[in-house]
Amino acid sequence: MSEKLDIALKYHQEGQLDKAEEIYLEIIVEETKNAEALKLLGVLSCQKNKFDDGINYLDAAIELDEHNAEFHLVLGNAFLHKGEVDKGIISLKRASELDPSSAEIFATLGDTYQKVKNFHDALAAYQRANVIEPDNIKHIICAGLCAIFTGQHEAAREYLEQALEKDNSIPQIHYGLSVINAEGGNKEEAIDLMNKASELDPDNPEYKRLIEEYSK
Repeated sequence: MSEKLDIALKYHQEGQLDKAEEIYLEIIVEETKNAEALKLLGVLSCQKNKFDDGINYLDAAIELDEHNAEFHLVLGNAFLHKGEVDKGIISLKRASELDPSSAEIFATLGDTYQKVKNFHDALAAYQRANVIEPDNIKHIICAGLCAIFTGQHEAAREYLEQALEKDNSIPQIHYGLSVINAEGGNKEEAIDLMNKASELDPDNPEYKRLIEEYSK
């Protein structure tokens, strides 16, 4: 990385976006094939909510280095923030093909699929992330919840009980186990677990709604 790019990146990291942008643009004028500067300028543009510009810069970076998984990941995130989910998924899948060892990429894919209620693909993505980072409790919980939504209750219970052993203060774990018990007909245990989830997250209306539903 050039000294000039180091300076721009330092301004960028400090939140001095206008100064960083000015230097990135200077670099691109001087070095039209500097893919890293284009990528960073794309990231910065998206931070300034100039998503079309950001995507154009990122596309230009990918044209110069199409095998860089990070570029596709950043482009995917840009599309997601712009609301173009299908394009975001395409970019994230390409990133995952280029770097199958990145838990971040698979977790981002899982989050994206979950938001569009594609729980089967979300589960597969979280499972990949979990294999790469087995100690990351977020991956375990998300895999457990997606397993519930795909009807795989035994796998879901296994994931969530594994997460519970690591940390019993996360409401989503108790929520997921509660849903499993409720759907298995054990309403008493379901209520106890949902009460625990509600204690940990008292502002969550869904927990209160389910407590009332299970109590009927």
